[in-house]
Amino acid sequence: MIAVTIGVGPEFEKFAAWSAAKVEKHLGLKTYVLGEQYIKYANSPGADSDMAQKSSCLKFLLFKIFPNADRIMYFDADWRPVRDFNIYDYVPNEDALYFCKDDDPEKLGERYGLDKDRYFNAGWFVASRKHAHLFEECHNRFDEFETVWFDQCIMNQVFNDKITFANPLLNKKVSMTKLKDGPNSPWASDYDLRHNWIDYAGIERKDMLTLHHGVNYQIWDKQYNDFIWHNEE
Repeated sequence: MIAVTIGVGPEFEKFAAWSAAKVEKHLGLKTYVLGEQYIKYANSPGADSDMAQKSSCLKFLLFKIFPNADRIMYFDADWRPVRDFNIYDYVPNEDALYFCKDDDPEKLGERYGLDKDRYFNAGWFVASRKHAHLFEECHNRFDEFETVWFDQCIMNQVFNDKITFANPLLNKKVSMTKLKDGPNSPWASDYDLRHNWIDYAGIERKDMLTLHHGVNYQIWDKQYNDFIWHNEE
């Protein structure tokens, strides 16, 4: 299994490199960052010139870009492991398509006529080559689906009844307001306060495996060295 993330543009490239280093350190997986040079692959029908939309389409092309990979762990640039653990213990079935459940605050699953309990987050997943045709379907039918959250919306509509839910600790989005000192925390952002992301309330630090910052990249950037995880294992 290899690991892959996307970092298009100077800022995202920086975040992706930091996260990739954590994956290699803690999980021992050979890790690749897809930068701007890979955008040429992102030619999904209906994908416009918006760089965020085009870069998100790269998720659909992982098995094309890495033709020799039998199994891939994908992670967003704001996701990272915080300690050593054996990833294979958490994704043991090589034939399964693993995602983690999302809380779906905007009720997109309901809008798409999906089982609300099957809505997942696309910021981390493990897939095998047997699933390549599903990713290809996402790519080829991009313009047929509503894309509020780009890739996540499309993948939920194509993959919904085909996935296996992984341990939620593998993709926990974190509210800094609940991890640190409440709304006055220097780590709290307006985004956290407005969206109240899934958090680690009630979970001991020793039991945490990963953090998914949920687009709050300021945590990675200005406060990274002083962040609560400065003493991560």
